[in-house]
Amino acid sequence: GCDMSGWVRLAGVPTVIYGPGEIELAHAPNEPVSLKATYRVARTLVKATERLLETPVDDLQPSGKKPQRAERKEHHSVN
Repeated sequence: GCDMSGWVRLAGVPTVIYGPGEIELAHAPNEPVSLKATYRVARTLVKATERLLETPVDDLQPSGKKPQRAERKEHHSVN
């Protein structure tokens, strides 16, 4: 089952259930979920988060700073 009903019942927290696959098969043994459906749901959740926060997800950092790319280190072999 889904734990969202507990959040509504016990805490009064509004919830949304959204994910790939068929609800009739959710959490069943050998639940079939396509990679395409999983990707589509992930993209939709990213877009929804960006709209709610009015900030591109790539720009989000706990400090509020934009992410910096790590410098590439050169590897030298030792003979």
